[in-house]
Amino acid sequence: MRRKQQEEQAEAARCLTLLTNCVLLWNMVYMQEVLQQLQAEGYPVDEAHFEYLLPSRYEHINRLGKYSFENPAQAGPLHRRPLRQP
Repeated sequence: MRRKQQEEQAEAARCLTLLTNCVLLWNMVYMQEVLQQLQAEGYPVDEAHFEYLLPSRYEHINRLGKYSFENPAQAGPLHRRPLRQP
């Protein structure tokens, strides 16, 4: 936090909380798609293991402020990139 005033620090903290929640939601959307794809491919998906899934992973999030939007044609009908195939 690089703000001097407490009110500015609180505003920055709220913004970071909103950003964190967006990342968690985005991760959950993709995790749900992965589980649906696994089920469609015939893999057994045990709901008892869902409690071990963590949407708080962020290695794929670019935090340096450099973004690339070069291939929007790869996005599917719901404006998401397709899942990677092993």
